[in-house]
Amino acid sequence: PVHHGKSVSIGLYDRGRVLNTPDCPVLTEPLRDGLATILPWLEGKRRIHSVDLRVSQATGELQVVFAAAGGKLPGGPRAAQQLVAAGIQSVAVSTADPQGKRVMGRKPQIVAGSAIIEERIGSTAYDILPGAFFQTDPRQAAVLHGLVADAVGDAAVVLDQYAGVGAYALALADRCERVIAV
Repeated sequence: PVHHGKSVSIGLYDRGRVLNTPDCPVLTEPLRDGLATILPWLEGKRRIHSVDLRVSQATGELQVVFAAAGGKLPGGPRAAQQLVAAGIQSVAVSTADPQGKRVMGRKPQIVAGSAIIEERIGSTAYDILPGAFFQTDPRQAAVLHGLVADAVGDAAVVLDQYAGVGAYALALADRCERVIAV
């Protein structure tokens, strides 16, 4: 969530308030750099409720989704283009929850930059759209994929139930005769 007080802060949400976490050890250097670009840009843009910032481990590309009141980004595409010029590859806006209870908005739409960023888990590439539910740490996902592949062994046919985007099915496709993703 975003807090608009004396200065703009971004952090964790706790019981109706934003806990500013600028030194959070989970933030990688590219995310810190992205936030350093976004924070001053947010000054005066009170319609923005929350920010979803993602960095591709494969390419280093940054993608941001702003949840804004009414789904309208203050300043529109021209304002978003400023972020693209500053190194954010993909800028989108979603409709913020009018009651402010849900952090993420709905129906994200590209405003400026690329429609996708590329991510990889092992040798499989994925095109990530703004707001997509995807692994936050592809390196750990690759470890999980390896464990699943070891468990599957030399099975000829694999049924991947609750496949989602098909990450496991895609990872197993080259080693099995048939993979069925449900």
